[in-house]
Amino acid sequence: MLGNLQKYREIIISVALFLILDLSVLVVSSITTGQLESDAVAVNLASRQRELSQRIVKTLLQIQIAQNAGQSIEEPQTELATTFKIFDETIEGLRDGRSVTGGDYKTVELKPVETDSAKVYLERAFLIWNPFKEKLFRVIVAKGTVPKEDLQDAVEYASNNNLLLLDLMNVITSEAEKKLSDKSNTLRTIQITGIIAALINFFILLFHFIRKLRAQDAEIARYSENLEKMVDIRTRELRTAQEQLRATNISLERAKYELEILNSQLEQKVEERTAELKNTQTQLIQSEKMAALGQMVAGLAHEVNTPLAFVKTNLEGMSEFQKEIFSLIDESDKLCESLKNDDMENLDRHLIQLAQMQERLKQANIVQDIADMLRESLTGMDRIQELVINLKNFSRLDEAEFKYADIHAGIDSTLLIANNIIKNKARVVKEYVPKLFAECYPAQLNQVFLNLITNAAQAIEHDKGEIRIKTTVEDGFAVIRITDNGKGIPKEHLNRIFEPFFTTKPVGQGTGLGLSICYQIIEKHAGMMQVESQVGVGTTFTIKIPVKQKRDGGTNIESIRSRASNLQMA
Repeated sequence: MLGNLQKYREIIISVALFLILDLSVLVVSSITTGQLESDAVAVNLASRQRELSQRIVKTLLQIQIAQNAGQSIEEPQTELATTFKIFDETIEGLRDGRSVTGGDYKTVELKPVETDSAKVYLERAFLIWNPFKEKLFRVIVAKGTVPKEDLQDAVEYASNNNLLLLDLMNVITSEAEKKLSDKSNTLRTIQITGIIAALINFFILLFHFIRKLRAQDAEIARYSENLEKMVDIRTRELRTAQEQLRATNISLERAKYELEILNSQLEQKVEERTAELKNTQTQLIQSEKMAALGQMVAGLAHEVNTPLAFVKTNLEGMSEFQKEIFSLIDESDKLCESLKNDDMENLDRHLIQLAQMQERLKQANIVQDIADMLRESLTGMDRIQELVINLKNFSRLDEAEFKYADIHAGIDSTLLIANNIIKNKARVVKEYVPKLFAECYPAQLNQVFLNLITNAAQAIEHDKGEIRIKTTVEDGFAVIRITDNGKGIPKEHLNRIFEPFFTTKPVGQGTGLGLSICYQIIEKHAGMMQVESQVGVGTTFTIKIPVKQKRDGGTNIESIRSRASNLQMA
């Protein structure tokens, strides 16, 4: 690259000089133009001073005439005040430099005069203007009418000095115009010089381009002479390489054929081994399911037996009360029959017996007892019905398909199923987000929740147990955290708890497949499962599954359904 830069050094230098000259002319022109605009403002405002001076004299005469005629002087007095203000701030701006009112009544920046002669003339103008300003001020501030002597004094001073003031302003204007003309000539000279220099540099640059193009044409001609020889040499090399490639292709075809034979044999062995593994896995999963089912059935039997027992007791009690109630009904029928037959002899006896039986029922409080028994029996049946409904929700036999399910409902039904395991070990604390739904197999997720909640209850060995279930939504994932304050898991076991057959429980109390199956279920939902534990403090299992599964052409959903088919829960 440095060689190329050296090769075009002269052209680069010419281009750089051309740009520098153009930029220099542009900068100088811009600066000079700004100064010219400022000087033009000064010329215009100095020229305007002559007109303002004449207008001041004119308005003074209008005020004098109007006042002598007994007319209002308010309008010419207002015009005099405006003209006086503009003239005064302009002449002070020419001396000191300041913001003044321009010709279109917009504020412009006026620079002070610079030449010595203009300053001298301006000082002479101030010697005339300062006394005149005082006389004019008395005329402007007068209310209604101007004192005659003040008005006459101002008119006489204006008549005697106005021409001299006009001459001084003319001289100042001429000085400003001369300065403006000199700067315009300077700008024109700079622009012409810059254009000439740019043209000279352009022709130098054009000369270098033409010389380089001629050198390149000569180099192309020399290269063309050797191109045919180079093509012939390259053609022979390509033919040799083509023959070598043909021989290589033959060798690859032979190796491919042998590889296909080996691959076919390997696929057959893999299929056989996969079938054996699937069969083993199915047996292990079924064994774990049956163990979990046994725990669940034992708990449900206990939960159902309690309300069923007091329902049976209440029914037996009501059967005893039934005899008293039927006797009361028989006596009422006899009383009605005596009334119907006008049997006055037996009527009194039946009334007395009926009153005695009613009193006996009231004293025994049988009616209230029957109502209480019915209410308690209905409560027990409701409890049994709730257990059956939650068992159905837990198993979700009607929801074996992949669907959008309520995660909270699955957790709640699992807690009711596992209540017999939890109730004497720990209290459950729920920290739910308002709503949590996700695409999943609900029955499989319930199996995961049951395993984790059961493990949490079994890990608690004290009377202040707590199982905390917290749900959140993080980055498109439904997150469920199940925390217990049990004995915890040793650090050296944390990396192995998801391995098949690994368990920390005594022999005969665990197969070591529960957490492994849970991990597989969550993994096949495109989720993740993590564990944090501290010995003596407790353990937290974190489950994350996507709220919505990815649908890249449907492949992900179908893949999950296919992989989960071997893990369908009973």
